[in-house]
Amino acid sequence: MSDSTGNAPPPRSIWKATVGAVIVAALFLFIVIRAPDRSAATSPVATTSETPAAGAAATAAGEPNAEPAAAPADDLAAIMEGNIRAAEEGVQKSYPSAYKSDVVKIAMAPSEEVEFKAHMQPGDTLVYSWTSPQPLYVDMHGEPFTYPEEPAVRYEELDGVSSGNGWVTATFPGKNGWFWLNTSEESIIIELKVSGFYEELEEVYRKAP
Repeated sequence: MSDSTGNAPPPRSIWKATVGAVIVAALFLFIVIRAPDRSAATSPVATTSETPAAGAAATAAGEPNAEPAAAPADDLAAIMEGNIRAAEEGVQKSYPSAYKSDVVKIAMAPSEEVEFKAHMQPGDTLVYSWTSPQPLYVDMHGEPFTYPEEPAVRYEELDGVSSGNGWVTATFPGKNGWFWLNTSEESIIIELKVSGFYEELEEVYRKAP
């Protein structure tokens, strides 16, 4: 009878073959798993940068650091074209020269009368402030250059006041200003400040008590 174990491979050969098969299988599995990563990295369409469309979507979604893009000049012009109207007549006027400013100190004795006026043309505007250390009577009015053929226009009449602030726009060629009466028993100095468009500012009347 022949020995059936004489042709069997030795145990060491079986172990080596098994280990070799495991190593080959592991290498094959590694290559299969890594292959998609390499293809994605080398693909010409793969990118991590944000496209303009994605940036616009982030802005629309309210991304915290997103800033709205400025509207082109053509768009602004189009918006204005459909949302603007002409101003009412008389609310704006241009001049070839700069506006004037004057500060005048006007001394008055008790019971004395003084009148200061600015020469103005229609549409001219001035702003003013005046102060007095004592209460006075004041009549703010305008007189056409043709006065008394044309009547004067009264803007304000006050008694017992020590200051005034405001503006006046001329509606005719003439003089606009203030008549003061020192109703106190003390000599005073009025400080008058005016700024705006007028031809000149002058004292036009004074009457001692």
